[in-house]
Amino acid sequence: MPKNSTHKAVSKLLLGQSYPSVDQTIDSAAKFLGSSHRSLLHTYPEGFVVGVLVSHSVRGGVAGCLHVLVDQVDSHSKGLVKRLIEGAR
Repeated sequence: MPKNSTHKAVSKLLLGQSYPSVDQTIDSAAKFLGSSHRSLLHTYPEGFVVGVLVSHSVRGGVAGCLHVLVDQVDSHSKGLVKRLIEGAR
């Protein structure tokens, strides 16, 4: 699972700001589901809706979709997102 700093960095890079409340809400099921938390709120439509509801903006919805994308990329390519973000700094 990517660190919160990775989600923040991707949103800031692509949207100009981070959306930590969106990321926290999307990952809120981790408290009781652990590593299986991605079974909830981790589709693009769910990420978008959560993002809009939490941030009250369409950009927050896009941030929710980016959260899902980063998690999917991380699942398929462990560490790749982190290396890309660190290289962009």
